[in-house]
Amino acid sequence: MAAPSSSASAADTVAAAAAAEDTAAAATSTSEINSCLSAEIYSSLPVVTYALQHRYEWSSPAVAASSSLTPGASSSSVPKPEHMLGGIHALQHSLVMLVNPVSDDLETRIPNVEGYTSSCLLKEEDGGLVIFESIGISKNSLGDDYHRSGIWSEDQISIWKTIMQSVKAKKNDIYFAQLTHMGRVAHPGVISQAVSSTAKRLSDSHLTPVALTADGIHHIVQCYKTAARSAIDAGFHGVEINAGDGFLLEQFLKDRPNDRRDEFGGDVSQRSSFFLRVIKDVKKEIGANRLGVKFTPFDSIHGCTDSDAVDLINYLGMVMGEMDIAYLHFTQTRVGTRDRLTAISHVRNVFLGKIVVTGAPNQDALCLAKQIGAADLTGYSTNDVPYLYSDMVIVDGNRRETVRFKGGCWHK
Repeated sequence: MAAPSSSASAADTVAAAAAAEDTAAAATSTSEINSCLSAEIYSSLPVVTYALQHRYEWSSPAVAASSSLTPGASSSSVPKPEHMLGGIHALQHSLVMLVNPVSDDLETRIPNVEGYTSSCLLKEEDGGLVIFESIGISKNSLGDDYHRSGIWSEDQISIWKTIMQSVKAKKNDIYFAQLTHMGRVAHPGVISQAVSSTAKRLSDSHLTPVALTADGIHHIVQCYKTAARSAIDAGFHGVEINAGDGFLLEQFLKDRPNDRRDEFGGDVSQRSSFFLRVIKDVKKEIGANRLGVKFTPFDSIHGCTDSDAVDLINYLGMVMGEMDIAYLHFTQTRVGTRDRLTAISHVRNVFLGKIVVTGAPNQDALCLAKQIGAADLTGYSTNDVPYLYSDMVIVDGNRRETVRFKGGCWHK
């Protein structure tokens, strides 16, 4: 297992080397990607072409409309378990939509009904996974002035119920709430106290965090558990635990920010103990088949780097495989290079659920993710739709289907 970095300079060296590696990989990405594209279709498009090698056929709209299907059902109309997300959610296509946060009030963090609903309606076709990003689990979980929403108050939960009722009346997608605690990524004037794995401040513009005690960790685990139950009660089909983006859980998982010498610091298994407590309690509360996890193993956002990211994702993939959760979600810009996608593909040796890849440096990198087996599902942010996804083709064997967006279409 990887030991914590002995100094910030050592971690900086690792990060610099990784960045140089990314640059080198990008230089060869075009020839790699072109090998999986249809030249005829590619030349006819104004934007970019995908060639996604689907690992299975998608289930029918009639099947997707049922939320009571279970693996092993005998009816010929019921898809096999490998067609399902978490064994209960039938998907009709492999496109994942990430819905950006929309809240009007930084004090109450109440979600905006019109904003979220209109984002969900950008995609006209049904049957995909939709993830509502960066929903705070407690008042002190959201430390910046970005318009993130919360799910800790009765007022917030009531509005989420309204949003879920609204989108479900118009769409037949699978909705997951991404639960987030930002940790030391917190600014003065937004919240009064930040917490983290460490007492080191991220920068001069951030609050100085308090290193969480065992009691503090227990409290936050309970906040995740409560938020997960609230999300299900509000109408979400499941939740995604955000263990990336340089936020609190990643501040424990990665060895540069985690400078602890107790049971929550040290080797990768100890650094993962807080995260695993969250997953175990949420799994017990809502079920493994309604649970996904987001990781950003190769990114360095908010000072979160690790001296051995491959070892980290192999370990996390193994323990998540043992817990049989629905999916793993890998994202951020540096996920798009071939070596990192190959590392993600190796997680399949220990994890049998779905693997989602989003946030690659360009759309072609998502093609590569499918080509080399790193992803079952690939996705995009609602911010991307107006200008990145106006006209695209996904080649799946001899099939060509279309997913339409307002202002354009995505062929699949």
